[in-house]
Amino acid sequence: MARVWGLVLWEVRIQARYYIYLGVAVVVALLSGMIAIIPLELPASQVAFLLFTESGVLAFFFVGILVLMEKTEGTLNALGVTPTPAWLFVLARPVSLTVLSLIGGYVMVAVDFGDRADIGVVLLALALTSAMAVLWGFVVVAGVPSVNAYLARAILLMVVLMLPILGLLGFVDPWFMAILPSHASLLLLNGAVEPASLGRLEWVYAVSYLSLWIAIGWFWALRAFDR
Repeated sequence: MARVWGLVLWEVRIQARYYIYLGVAVVVALLSGMIAIIPLELPASQVAFLLFTESGVLAFFFVGILVLMEKTEGTLNALGVTPTPAWLFVLARPVSLTVLSLIGGYVMVAVDFGDRADIGVVLLALALTSAMAVLWGFVVVAGVPSVNAYLARAILLMVVLMLPILGLLGFVDPWFMAILPSHASLLLLNGAVEPASLGRLEWVYAVSYLSLWIAIGWFWALRAFDR
């Protein structure tokens, strides 16, 4: 356990050095400020989208950029010759970035939606979404030679993953959207703000499906790191 927390603290220092915390603080401040000046109460679907952006989208982009910066500086090569097992490094990054996501999400909810949202469900949804995003960010960035190449790949993937928001907004509701893990995240976040919208089966689907994607992402992230 001491090795885990030691590597998590090392991750925290690296993320601080690359201004990840500053970036999250700026995004959370901008989103909260934008929400505060809107005179009308946002629908639950839009709240879910904003929280998904803070937890899933930022985590996905940040982990890829971190990995590419570490490749440039040779940090990953240095880790390869240490006795630190790959699984420990792959565990430390999701833990540190998920905690950061939880802090940012909690601030947004407390400032803008404190009287509407079930904070426990929000934190559960944010934790599952962020952990999944970080692990799959590892997978997507594997073999990518530059930040621009990663951004091009990541943006295309994000466009697909954002499709379920159209279902929450009532525009379309095709069956295939339930296959996307982002659908489960948005469903859970929407239910945190509007509990009546989330039935028992939807609860089970959302938590189970996100957990499945985390398990698969863990396996592929380990393979990607070993390469």
